This record gives sequence, structure tokens and C-alpha cells, in this order.
Amino acid sequence: MSAPSLWWPCGRRPRRFVVGLHCCKGQRKEGDLCQCHLGGAGVPQPPRLERQPPGFWFGIEPVPADLLIQPILAYGDTGNFPPRYSIFNGYFDWLNGQWWQSDDSIVEPGMHVFGSITYQTDNSYTMHIECKETGWHIDSNIPVDPSDKIFTDVYFVIEHQPNSCKDYPKNGNVTFTDIHIEWEGKEATPSWTGAQYKPACNSQAHVVSPSSVYFTWNTQ
Repeated sequence: MSAPSLWWPCGRRPRRFVVGLHCCKGQRKEGDLCQCHLGGAGVPQPPRLERQPPGFWFGIEPVPADLLIQPILAYGDTGNFPPRYSIFNGYFDWLNGQWWQSDDSIVEPGMHVFGSITYQTDNSYTMHIECKETGWHIDSNIPVDPSDKIFTDVYFVIEHQPNSCKDYPKNGNVTFTDIHIEWEGKEATPSWTGAQYKPACNSQAHVVSPSSVYFTWNTQ
């Protein structure tokens, strides 16, 4: 595997991702809250091997980065045999290691997944994830304290180190499109920054535009 390399702006520290894209609100202030919408993520082909497949997600974090709100597309997460792709919402507390995830649904390669994270007036965030082809969807509400949890940073990530490049989806890429981000109710134009942490299989993040990004990797 490749040697570790890292450049992560805004003083952030990665934990276990392989490659990702990040944008952050430059001037943070009290109540400076973020929400984002994602559409048109195509489900990639399954991996050739299934020992440690990656997960794909976008999410938001506050500053400091102690909570993560993230709709997820993952392979092999449901315990089905043979393994399948599934979609669900997740919430992770970096301080105590507590993980929560919603009910999930199986999706197949070639299907399209839509997700969003929306700030609510009762100081909470609602995660939404759905599959266009099946119509399945789920909403999950996460309360936050705006006095010390100011969610201003947005990520798109491939996570989990593979045991082999064959653990990655065999088509070699996944694309996120129709990205829409708002800060304080106003549409924002994100400036994405790529980052790597122990990148494997020449995995790379690419920016098409503020509203579209994709990831590539070697499969051999």
C-alpha cells in the first residue's frame, strides 16, 4: 500500500479514511450552521474480493470535530450472504466512540442514491437517504446544541483500508453529483480540497465542479 500522505485544512485531523474531499466555512460565528443535499450517486460494481470493502459517505462535523452526521452507502454492512450494498444514516461520537445507525435497505449496482442533511428550527439535523429505483427512504433526526456544536465542515469520503485492491469495487470509480450546500440558509459555492490518509491502491479524489466530485482507485 502507499505510504501515508496528508494535507487537511482548517486544523482538522482524519481518523481512518483513505481519501476524501473537504470544504469548510472560512469565518465561523455563533449559529453558523450548515446543510447539504446530494443527488445522483451511482452504486458502483461490487468488489472482486470482500474481505475489507470500503464505505462511501458524505457528512458534516462541528468545530472541534467531535460528532459526525453521515448518510452512508456501504458494502457488506448488513451481514447478508453474499454481501450486498446497503444505504442507511449514521451518527458517530468521536469522544466516547458511540455509534448509531438507522434501519437500512439493499441497493444494487447501477441504482442511484440521494441523501441530504438539513438543519431544523428546533436545533437538530435531519438525515435523509433514499434509492431512486426502489423508492425506499428513511429520515433520522439528530439533536444538537448550537451553543457549542456549530456544524460548518462538509466531507465526501472513501473509508476503510482494503486488504487488497480487489476489495475495492471493480469498476474503479464512484461519482457524487448535484451537490448543494447552504450556510445560514444561503446557497454556498464550496471550494473542495482533496486529502489522503494512508491512501491505498492509488485512490484519489477529483473535483469536477462545486456540485460534482468523484473518486478513483486501482482494482488490481
